[in-house]
Amino acid sequence: MSATRMRQDNTIVFVAFEPRPYREIIGETLRTLRPMLYVSVVEPDDLVNQTARLLPALVFCSQKKHLTIPASTDWIEYYFTDEGPLTVLVNGRREETATLTIEGML
Repeated sequence: MSATRMRQDNTIVFVAFEPRPYREIIGETLRTLRPMLYVSVVEPDDLVNQTARLLPALVFCSQKKHLTIPASTDWIEYYFTDEGPLTVLVNGRREETATLTIEGML
């Protein structure tokens, strides 16, 4: 299925956190809470390639947005530590917050 066709039918969301169990649990939780989304759990090292191929609307990950990622892809950068704020990039705007729930992500 082409990226364009898939994007029309379902909103594509990537989950690419480290460590692996976190991305799998968050991916499954998103699938359960929002079954209309196409949620793909992606290896962080493969994120740039997969993003170019499938053009997700949203990426949840534990790394900074790569320069080659389209501006149309919203980006939530989260590190599983108690240090520092959470960085959220939505529609090109960078925001920082102390906490974010699954419901808040959606």
